[in-house]
Amino acid sequence: MKKIIATLLLALPFSLSALAADPPAKKEMTPQQQKMVDCNAKAKGLKGDEFKNKRDACLSGKEEAAPAAPAKKMTLGECSTKNKGLKGDEFKKAQSECMSGGDAKPAEAAPAKAAAPAAPAAPAKK
Repeated sequence: MKKIIATLLLALPFSLSALAADPPAKKEMTPQQQKMVDCNAKAKGLKGDEFKNKRDACLSGKEEAAPAAPAKKMTLGECSTKNKGLKGDEFKKAQSECMSGGDAKPAEAAPAKAAAPAAPAAPAKK
């Protein structure tokens, strides 16, 4: 027991000096490191080769103008609402186009039947 207490008393000054030491100052990023952070942020959301190509173009300074944003893919619920009233193959086709991001408007439901000719008016009473 005495050995443990003696060891703790000897180690106490070293542990206190370690706690009192100032934390190391944060290093400033070099311009290249900052450029890497910026280019990674610009390529965020892309994956695989698209990410690498965008980042590399940014780092080399050959970044082309931003391409037009791709059409937003709609959710199943949004497409179902949009294609409400369609039936069968028309509905399936419209759903497929909608879900793939195509901006095609849903096909019109079956054309309305021509109105039946009105019955002749009853003869006027005299």
